[in-house]
Amino acid sequence: MVTEESNKYALRARYIRRAFEQQGDSKEASSGAADVREAAIAVGLKPKQMTKQERQQFSGRTRIYLQARNKILVQWWQDCTRPVSLRAVLDAADDAALAVTKDAFYFLQENGYINFGVLPEAAEPAAAPAEGEAAAAAEAAAEDAAAAAEPEEDERAIVFKLYELLRAADMETTSEKALRKELQKHFKTDISEKKQLVKEHVNYFIEHLEEKATLQPKGYEGQLGPAEAAAAAAKAKAKQAAAAAAAAVKRAAAAAPLPKPSGRVIVVGAGPAGLAAATVLKRNNVDVLVLEARDRVGGRVHSYSGPFAAPVDLGASLVTGTAPDLAEGLAPDPVLFVCKQLGIQLHTLGGSLPIFDAQGQQVTPETDEVVDSLRDELLDAAPAKQASYTAEQLELLDWHWANLEYGCSAALTEVSLPHWNQDEEWGGFGGPHAMVVGGFGQAMQGLAQQLGDALRLSTAVVKIEYSQPEQQQQQQPPQEGADQAGSDKPEQPADAAPQQPAAVRVKTAQGEVLEAALVLVTLPLGVLKAGAVAFEPPLPGWKSSVVGRMGFGDLNKVVLQFPEVFWDAEVDYFGVTQPAGPASRGRCFMFWNLARFNGGTPLLAGLVAGAAARAAEQDSQEELVEHTLQALRRAYGSKVQQPVAAHTTRWASEEFSRGSYSFVAVGCSGDDYDALALPLARRLLFAGEHTCKEHPDTVGGAMLSGMREAARALQLLRGKGDDSEAGLVSSRTETLSRADKRKRRKEEEEEEEAGWESAEDEEEAEEGSGGERKKRKKDRQRDKKDKKEKKRDKKEKKEKKKRKDKGDEEGGASEEEQGAAGRRTRTGERRQAGMLPAEAASRAAAREQFRHDVTRLWRGLLDAQQGDVAVVNDVLSGCDSLDTKQQCIAAILRATPQALSQLSQDGPFLATLQSWLAELLPERSDANAHVLLKILELLGRLPDSSWALLSSCRLLGSIKAAAEHRNMEVAQAAAPIRKAWLAKNPSKPKPGQQQSAAAGPKKLALLNPEQQRKQQQQKRPTSSGGAPASQPAAAAGGAAGGGVAAAADLAGLLPDDERVQLEASQAALWEAQAQAAAAAAELAQLQQQLPVVPHSGRISSFGEYKRTAKRQQADLDEEAQLEQQEEEAAAAAAAGSKRRKLSQEQQQGKSDGSGSSRPGSAAVGDAKEAATKQLRDFVKAQLKPRFQSKQLSSEDCKWVLAKVTEKVLSATTATDLDRAGDFVNAKREKKVAALVDSYVAKRQQERERKGPAAAGDGKADAAAAAGQDAS
Repeated sequence: MVTEESNKYALRARYIRRAFEQQGDSKEASSGAADVREAAIAVGLKPKQMTKQERQQFSGRTRIYLQARNKILVQWWQDCTRPVSLRAVLDAADDAALAVTKDAFYFLQENGYINFGVLPEAAEPAAAPAEGEAAAAAEAAAEDAAAAAEPEEDERAIVFKLYELLRAADMETTSEKALRKELQKHFKTDISEKKQLVKEHVNYFIEHLEEKATLQPKGYEGQLGPAEAAAAAAKAKAKQAAAAAAAAVKRAAAAAPLPKPSGRVIVVGAGPAGLAAATVLKRNNVDVLVLEARDRVGGRVHSYSGPFAAPVDLGASLVTGTAPDLAEGLAPDPVLFVCKQLGIQLHTLGGSLPIFDAQGQQVTPETDEVVDSLRDELLDAAPAKQASYTAEQLELLDWHWANLEYGCSAALTEVSLPHWNQDEEWGGFGGPHAMVVGGFGQAMQGLAQQLGDALRLSTAVVKIEYSQPEQQQQQQPPQEGADQAGSDKPEQPADAAPQQPAAVRVKTAQGEVLEAALVLVTLPLGVLKAGAVAFEPPLPGWKSSVVGRMGFGDLNKVVLQFPEVFWDAEVDYFGVTQPAGPASRGRCFMFWNLARFNGGTPLLAGLVAGAAARAAEQDSQEELVEHTLQALRRAYGSKVQQPVAAHTTRWASEEFSRGSYSFVAVGCSGDDYDALALPLARRLLFAGEHTCKEHPDTVGGAMLSGMREAARALQLLRGKGDDSEAGLVSSRTETLSRADKRKRRKEEEEEEEAGWESAEDEEEAEEGSGGERKKRKKDRQRDKKDKKEKKRDKKEKKEKKKRKDKGDEEGGASEEEQGAAGRRTRTGERRQAGMLPAEAASRAAAREQFRHDVTRLWRGLLDAQQGDVAVVNDVLSGCDSLDTKQQCIAAILRATPQALSQLSQDGPFLATLQSWLAELLPERSDANAHVLLKILELLGRLPDSSWALLSSCRLLGSIKAAAEHRNMEVAQAAAPIRKAWLAKNPSKPKPGQQQSAAAGPKKLALLNPEQQRKQQQQKRPTSSGGAPASQPAAAAGGAAGGGVAAAADLAGLLPDDERVQLEASQAALWEAQAQAAAAAAELAQLQQQLPVVPHSGRISSFGEYKRTAKRQQADLDEEAQLEQQEEEAAAAAAAGSKRRKLSQEQQQGKSDGSGSSRPGSAAVGDAKEAATKQLRDFVKAQLKPRFQSKQLSSEDCKWVLAKVTEKVLSATTATDLDRAGDFVNAKREKKVAALVDSYVAKRQQERERKGPAAAGDGKADAAAAAGQDAS
């Protein structure tokens, strides 16, 4: 027996053991999460976030996809030297996630996230088992069931068989002995030993004979008999075997590869971008052909041995990131994967870079820090803190400028100051930089070996002919009945790729013509600039423009081999300052110590950057070597030896490079990288470091661009993606800065949450089709729908309340109508699933056409900068809905000033805007007000429209109607535009001349009767003749004076018949003006006779009229109350002053004999009056700007002045009055100003609580007071 102590010990041991197990599980889970994070970041993804393309492709399957994706990425990152096979991925996946796992695998592989680089061929997946194999498995399961059904001799089996016989026996003839014989015959054995058992159960059965149909054996109630149990077990086993066979068939089918995409892809150029794209395409079973003009691969990556004892990199040599940065979420350079696969060693660069000055002395860190800060200040356009610098410091500054020119591969005068470092927003690659031991070309050679016969060297391309795709076939909606039974069209597999006709022809320098479905151009930007390859049709204006203005620089190297190492062998690089300013500061300013990682071979590589690199193209090798030796002698003096081998580069003169790498030139920005990357006609794709906005001028950026275009090509070959080029965006390089990504994080989390819920729904749907499960799913969907409806209704109520608080009743009605329209639209979207197929297809085609038109509009805006606005007019002519018009106007508003200037001079463009205004202005509803405001905003930004052009397009009449529109926002937006346009009228009177009186009634019509009467009294003419009607005619005649003189000068140049006709027209015009002036005067007299209705603004209903009157009465009561309070405060102040005066007189009488110098009562009163005047003047100065800006009315200012004066004076003592000359000093000014701000805020809060009408009345009072002050 276990004692209490030992039992306690055993429980404690069990508890401790369990705690350790849980701790181990926790460590394992945290370690797994860390592996997932590192693996995802290593390929450029986030472990819990998805890219734009991932969200589109895996919408509703977010959780399952992320789980499958991260498992695949961990497997790839743990061993990137072997390809991840689909079979292994599917074997590790659950049955419910097979489809998503397969899609995730191919998505990652097509985008180059996995299975990229130099890899052995992946094993083909096993074929699906035949139906006969499944049948054999089922037959084996049946045999097992039959074997399980064989009778077994035991007491339980005998009892259940006995009860079976008893239920079927005839009780009149059957005896117990007969039953024993039957049992013995069934079990084929002697059961005489069970005689007592049989007798006992027979007696029990006879006792309960009335229940024989349902009677259970004694002692075995609720149990199955052996036969029934064996049959049930066999049935379950057979079912399990059949399910296993079906699962095996399903897994084998899922492991089948995707169909081969039809159509060839030609890649022009075998540099890093071309090789990366070709390897990804070949890995995904695409027919690819790479054409390279040189007799080697790598492009500007060139490892050269020549006369040297070790290979040197004449071009690119840096791996710009060798490890994922988990803190910043930065992926390493993709070259890292290739180096790991080939076993190439990397030499990580150190951070020490010594710089030698003209005297051969190493620059101190303090001096370098001063100059470095000066450079940063100059880059930021900030004034330098130090007034003067020494010659050594200025020479060191030139070295830093040369280092910057090395980074840009161009002189600073060619580089854009605002955008030269635009790629820093994306953080670059993760990890330290490194050099490739043995040469960077090894990585390019490894990639080239993967292509085999798909690579052709010494094959220069001279011309590319690409055709436009058949847009009508792509955009045509499916015809009704096309998929119905009886159709003659042969059935195609669901996953079959569409046939891709050969739409591109590539002509080589040897005269060979090759055809393909797509062409990927990876030529350097310098080659495109030089026009070495002809395009038919030519590149569009926007494309050729960005090619021309984007910068492509030059960087050269001078490589020298010496007999021995005479420099510091422990540093990776060192700098040498150069004299003579910008022209030569980049000449061998920095040296790479190649002996650090090439086995000790004494090699140095000097860099030639900036203007010196351009000049080096014309220098001989001997001259360049001599310049390099002079630079070395500045640092090491007589230690410098004569080189035994030398080589110089001239990349700008190289036929197939024309330079080193791209930079942001003056007038360009980072967006030009995106423009260079955009494809043409869904046939012509572009890649290269000059198309990678995030990582330009790097080998890694070039490879990423190749992977991006490979994924784009796969989409096109399989008939996926948008019809527009802009819609074909790969997930590899989604151009979002870190600021944009942080801004979008909340939205992504919401989408992710929605996706997980959808994934749960899918899991439940795959588990079975039970009624209860379906009911729960419908309930959950209904709850989510109701929650969204409630959230939207709550938001609309909040917005409506906000509009009501602002008093914009008319605008509120408009917004409410828009909200109702929005709800109808959203309801329609939810019901699209119930549409007829033809209607749904028609709407889908309309959406596709709209996206295509917007893309064409952006292209047209680029062309408009060069004066071609035909595309813009063509797109605008097809806009037939409010949404399309609004989207097009929004796009035009973001155009460049050059494009807007060209559009403002185009008559058809202005005529289109006029037709839109004429269509939208007469509508009574305000639902189109947002579109009107966008059109007016665009008209206000058009700079160069002439008076004649505006008149011919009839825009003047439309803008006049807009200025008189019932919607106040539209009218206010149109008024300044109309004023600016009228100023362009060449026959407009001078500012000093009187305007026509006909404008008076139009202005009066906007006022209420009381305001009209006041204005008529102020502007009524005081002619001695007393005839008011004659004044407008005289004014009209005076205003037309300038026009008459101009017409008289013009008439002398006209023929007689035309001059007579002109004079008749002028007479008719003057007569019409006189009649209009008379009618205006009569209208003004009639308006004066109208009764005055005390209201402000437009009354939308009788209830609103009563509320307005009530608010006005409340304002009057408040003003009376305030006046009463001011009077009481003045009386209290007077009483207090009187008491203080008596007290001071008494004190003065008591101290007359003591010779006190205290002032008398009169002096105290004067001091207080002076202090009060100073205080009020200061407060008025504080309130004046608020009054002039209509922030406060005159009543508000009076109230605040009284409150502040009372508050300050109540706290004033006699000692303060002694310093009345300086009562409002600097210290008191701050306190009084703060007091004014508090009372102003309090007054505004009271105004807001009383309602918008009070605020409107306050503005009216302020305007009236301003008018009185002006008079």
